Amino acid sequence: MRNLNNTLSTAIAVIGVAAPATGQAGYYYEAVSSNEAAEQGGTQISTVHAWVDGDSAKVEFQEQAQGGLFQAGSYLLTADAGETLYLVNDQEMTVATIDFDQILGVAGSVMEAMSGVMKMEFGDFSTEKISETSGDTILGYSTTHSHYRTGYTMSISVMGFSRESRVDTDNQVWCSDDFNANGLGVWLRPDRFRTGNEDFDELIRQQYETIQCLPLRNEVVTTTSGSGEESVTTSTTEVIEIREESIPAAVFELPADYERVSLMEGFMGEGDVGNDEDESEEGPMPRLRDLFRR
Repeated sequence: MRNLNNTLSTAIAVIGVAAPATGQAGYYYEAVSSNEAAEQGGTQISTVHAWVDGDSAKVEFQEQAQGGLFQAGSYLLTADAGETLYLVNDQEMTVATIDFDQILGVAGSVMEAMSGVMKMEFGDFSTEKISETSGDTILGYSTTHSHYRTGYTMSISVMGFSRESRVDTDNQVWCSDDFNANGLGVWLRPDRFRTGNEDFDELIRQQYETIQCLPLRNEVVTTTSGSGEESVTTSTTEVIEIREESIPAAVFELPADYERVSLMEGFMGEGDVGNDEDESEEGPMPRLRDLFRR
């Protein structure tokens, strides 16, 4: 479950900038995410390069941390600010539509299939807005600094053995309202991501519903405690470069000759979910991130 917590934290990406925006403009930016935990033995680094013009966006995954969701070199494309989202893999020459409802449905099926062996429950959700003040100037842009604390209790029962943990998150966001390109929010707004858990999603919504500007920097410290143990993970996402420029329309075009594939095809194997005989033939049940790394 530590990977789940890290994924929820590192799923929050941000952007920085170099000069105030004026009028409708295109942008190129680079953002770096780091994830540090003592048990990981170092800092995991991921980077993205992105091109944005109005509602159109291309987000290309460069260096990726071990176990990251997306394969290095693949990229996301959208022409409608993320309402329709494609994952393109140049190496495999494939294009897949990302349907988060479908993905979350598969995740739910996996959890349901495992319910006889493992039971997971969440409760005691809390959220608190600590402060909202004028923030640092980041790459030439003025920001608003928001500080939140959230938490929840996670209970896991496996084969009759139970363990309860408390997860507390301290989140600081620096955001700017000097932008007018909706495509920037495709990767940079953390509240557009959903987990499929109603309480989790409501927690994210409540935390970011008052943040109307675009995050430029995000720092998250997650503390997990239970059974006399404690682990701390620090995740930071920030922009290292951005420039305003005219982006050719071809940047946002889907490759016409690439094979259209489904992220879900073959994910669960050919048998039914929870069929032990089929699972033994197909091998271990894949992880959710394998959907994005095909």
